[in-house]
Amino acid sequence: MKNTKMFLITAVILVLLFIVAYTTVNGPKPIEIKTYDMDVSVASGKVVGVNVDADAIHFGKVPVDQTAESMRGINVMNGEIKTNVQLRTTGILGKWVSVSHNNFTLEPKQTQAINITATIPAGTPLGKYTGTLIIEFFKVE
Repeated sequence: MKNTKMFLITAVILVLLFIVAYTTVNGPKPIEIKTYDMDVSVASGKVVGVNVDADAIHFGKVPVDQTAESMRGINVMNGEIKTNVQLRTTGILGKWVSVSHNNFTLEPKQTQAINITATIPAGTPLGKYTGTLIIEFFKVE
């Protein structure tokens, strides 16, 4: 009887540990993911920033010999349900990008303006640098 009770307690603890581990590793799944390519060019001479693409973020050209910042704005819009929004970046450009808002909640049909700033270090070699902005929407229970 004592062994059976000990076995049941051990089994319950193992099941609970498995559930916690599974949830931690797999975490909640986003209900929607949006990705936007990003790019910036480090150039010598005159520099100009133009963003004419609705599905990408172009920071334009920045000078090679000084630390340069280029900022773009986007609006994150929500659909019919309350969601938590998380932003992250990838790529070499992603290491230089910061966002004004992250990990926030949107009510149904709410919009949040976000500034995205690329800070390119002085002395970055000439060239085009790319990355990706990833916006994930999670359902709020």
